[in-house]
Amino acid sequence: MERRIFIGDTCVGCAFCMLVCPYNAIEVFGRARVDYEICNACMKCVACCPNSAIEVVETVETEA
Repeated sequence: MERRIFIGDTCVGCAFCMLVCPYNAIEVFGRARVDYEICNACMKCVACCPNSAIEVVETVETEA
């Protein structure tokens, strides 16, 4: 299983998550977007979001 950060519909683009991300994995263009190639799911963005728009989701990788 892998942890991934999910940005929900309540994101208003305040950019707090982008500012606290130590991996620079979040960009905000109207709404936050996560670059999963560099995101480490450290959850700092989850803790700082004033709208609770960010959550951690467990994903299961499937073989193609």
